[in-house]
Amino acid sequence: MDGTQFQPIVNFIWNIADLLRDHYTKGKYRDVILPMTVIRRLDAVLEPTKVKVLQKQREDEEQGFPKRHKYLCKASGFDFYNTSHFTLKELTAHPAELKANFKNYLEGFSPNVKDILEKFKFEVQLDTLDKAGILFELVQEFCSTKVNFSISPVLDNQGKVVHQGLSNLGMGYVFEELIRKANLI
Repeated sequence: MDGTQFQPIVNFIWNIADLLRDHYTKGKYRDVILPMTVIRRLDAVLEPTKVKVLQKQREDEEQGFPKRHKYLCKASGFDFYNTSHFTLKELTAHPAELKANFKNYLEGFSPNVKDILEKFKFEVQLDTLDKAGILFELVQEFCSTKVNFSISPVLDNQGKVVHQGLSNLGMGYVFEELIRKANLI
């Protein structure tokens, strides 16, 4: 597979780094761009089953069961899930509470995903992004309809493909190229 087909997605993501210009040194762009890319990918992949996961969580709570990883994973269709009532896109609906809601959103991920995100130390970046006044715009950019982070294609009203789905292999190429770019600056 030729990785050049993913260059438009890589360029789109890397151009978001322009938001960081006055608030981060170039070498620190990776501290925001890489975790946000992972978070957006997970969000896009989980979005179609979000309601099922929340319904399963609600059923378990009503029956007095704690969060049951196995059943929440089954509801999501993956080995991970998010039980926050937010999606990344929905976070922008409440700009005044964005930072707190984003933290709630991150806390909703399954333990295996939280373990990965903790390694990025992204929560520290939330404070910086919020103080700089660019958190809202950053989330908005990552949720743009100009690119598709999902596995499924995006269709227009006539059912024509607007954006192809991004396979796991394709996402790997994108992430690898972002790391390469981050190491060059």
